[in-house]
Amino acid sequence: MFEHPGIAEHYAFLQRRVMAGELVAAGPLPDEPGNGMTVLAVPDLDTATRLATQDDQAVVSGVLEVQVRPWHVVMARGD
Repeated sequence: MFEHPGIAEHYAFLQRRVMAGELVAAGPLPDEPGNGMTVLAVPDLDTATRLATQDDQAVVSGVLEVQVRPWHVVMARGD
């Protein structure tokens, strides 16, 4: 997957989220080859869904599939 030419579009998406101050973390899931997780700090599920399905051109073009899920954080570093 990481050798696919279209993966650069995903990295560009992640970089845009960094620049917007929204990227919390991103990376592959070592126990599920070919899968990964991206955590964004955005106001709501609709925003996360729009970004994941419309801004990530690797998803738009079908290189990657995405499942957007809400996550209610109850404790984090610095709390």
